[in-house]
Amino acid sequence: MSALKKIAGFIYAESGLVTSKTRIELALSRHLGVPVRLKRFYKGCGWGLKYLVFSAGRTEPDHLVKAASRVIEARLKKALGKDYVPFDQRFSFEAGVLNSLAEIGHGPRVELCENGFFLREYLPGTCLLELPDDQLSLSLPDILRTLDRICASGIFHTDPNAGNVILNPAAGRISLIDSEVPLRETPPPTIGPERRAYCHERLLYTAGLDLRLRRNAGPALIPRLAGLVKEFYGSAENPALAPERAVDLLEGRAGQMEMPQ
Repeated sequence: MSALKKIAGFIYAESGLVTSKTRIELALSRHLGVPVRLKRFYKGCGWGLKYLVFSAGRTEPDHLVKAASRVIEARLKKALGKDYVPFDQRFSFEAGVLNSLAEIGHGPRVELCENGFFLREYLPGTCLLELPDDQLSLSLPDILRTLDRICASGIFHTDPNAGNVILNPAAGRISLIDSEVPLRETPPPTIGPERRAYCHERLLYTAGLDLRLRRNAGPALIPRLAGLVKEFYGSAENPALAPERAVDLLEGRAGQMEMPQ
């Protein structure tokens, strides 16, 4: 989608905000104790509209707001049918997931969740999809281990794709955002190997790993990695092995491993 189409789509969806920008700014000013202004965050248009939050006198954002739009909700209802979940339930669920991630140092803390919007910590850093190929390949093992720690903590992030991973090397922090895919059922009390395998496969697939590595393999990768990663996708049928295999593949140890039949 072109930049102009993104801007036009955002402005159109903004016309249907459940809570107006003015009301959101007033609510945030009361909550934070300082006047604030909102700036459209065009990259963040998905299941809701995002705005960067700037406190008075500051040039860098402190927080980020996700706001519900009736325009987006109408599209979701049409696309999802009986699987549609209203925004208030989605936002409440997502806020819970993000706060759980924040507790273990892998996500932004949600400070306020009201009708039609929620306020969370702004995370400076780089989206995984914005990394050049060589940095992407070198970062993936640590990111896969982070997913394992999240699953081991019993946290059910519904969309662990590469666009939802934020890297901040200066702070030594890997974070996940936007757990916005709705759940109609209560998440399981424990995260089993099947979920871990899915998280790894989802991340690798959305990073476009098998295609990107054909163009530019990083120094930590073995020559057959692109093909091995494709085989890894199939190995998810053996979920107890799949997560560990992904890290082995990325760190170049896969040549010593027997591939599944």
